[in-house]
Amino acid sequence: MAVDTTTFLRSAAIWMMSVAVGFTVIFFGMSYATQMMPANTFAPTAPSGVGGAEARAGAASSVGSPGDWPAPNFRLPSLDGQTLGPPDFAGDVVVVELWASWCGPCRIQARFLEELHKEFDGKGVHFLAVNSGESETTARAYQAKTPFPYPVLLDPRESIRARYGSNGLPTVMVIDRSGEVSLLKVGVLGAPALRVEIERALRAESAA
Repeated sequence: MAVDTTTFLRSAAIWMMSVAVGFTVIFFGMSYATQMMPANTFAPTAPSGVGGAEARAGAASSVGSPGDWPAPNFRLPSLDGQTLGPPDFAGDVVVVELWASWCGPCRIQARFLEELHKEFDGKGVHFLAVNSGESETTARAYQAKTPFPYPVLLDPRESIRARYGSNGLPTVMVIDRSGEVSLLKVGVLGAPALRVEIERALRAESAA
């Protein structure tokens, strides 16, 4: 029996459209799933020749516990020519992020910290961005393109990471008003959780 040409072409066109729609749905479904995954799931690895371990994927995790951490009495050179550290803000809360330019999750953490910096500005809370394991040239180039609204300190030898036993980036440290480290976590820590820690640190009795 002869096949009607018009009917055949119509059926072929419908089949091709169905296949195209199917592929489109799969593509956008995968794109959406990727966007909805935790921001630090695809943690990059430090390039060879650059100091730093692989950025930890997954939820932020504690490094030790209060009482185990050394006193936060360090100072480091900053990009603006100063030497700064937690001791320069005695009696206030200090939030420190250890970061590197190759670290994707560090950029996400920095956005949360920038949000909190605006919220706590002028309320006795100071923020420091410690570039870990990179040269001043690298840190300065990154700052020129993606500026931090607070001081950037330089730690090319990763002395702070080694001191506090951090095995990944970003690492966030909160120092309370008494001068004690009240939080030390590796991985991305969201703004709500950080806000709680900052408010708790503000309630600590000042040792200044």
